[in-house]
Amino acid sequence: MIPIRCLSCGKPVSAYFDQYQIRKIGGKQLFEELEDRDLTHKFIDQVTINHEDANKVLSDLGLRGNYSKEDSKDILDDLGLTRYCCRRMLISHVETWE
Repeated sequence: MIPIRCLSCGKPVSAYFDQYQIRKIGGKQLFEELEDRDLTHKFIDQVTINHEDANKVLSDLGLRGNYSKEDSKDILDDLGLTRYCCRRMLISHVETWE
């Protein structure tokens, strides 16, 4: 469970969490394909909750593109999270909910 707001400045950060995770695994191209097919939450649930391999989940969903990981800095810059306190919320998050 990601906190809804940054603990330091109060900016909403939970809205960026799914996109951050997907782009870290497979880049912007993967995120856009999942959004087009409305499979974002299904992919996140399989990877984070069931701890399955991302490539296996992608093949189960019928996605076999050549996806490349993105650097956290580039993702956060693109999302508009410039404060280090907000960046910390996404980078250091550990999924504990099962």
